[in-house]
Amino acid sequence: IWQGSLDTGEIYGLPALSSNNVPAGTAIFGDWSQVMFLSWGANMPIEIEINPYQFFATGDVGYRAMMSINIVVRHPASFSVVSSIT
Repeated sequence: IWQGSLDTGEIYGLPALSSNNVPAGTAIFGDWSQVMFLSWGANMPIEIEINPYQFFATGDVGYRAMMSINIVVRHPASFSVVSSIT
């Protein structure tokens, strides 16, 4: 059924992606245009913090990026989850 590489491919001609953030044996099929990402914040919704001391021993610098968002599904019936694929 799956055609293409392990990360990105196709199932019956439709784009498909794999992720380690989904349990094994689970598939989510849906109309992803029905998902909205709503960001909070005025001018710059992404906060970037730099910690020059986090990896002092190796000379590296630690970075952290944070963004406050809400995720809304406009039409939940547009999605289906299968959790017992073998």
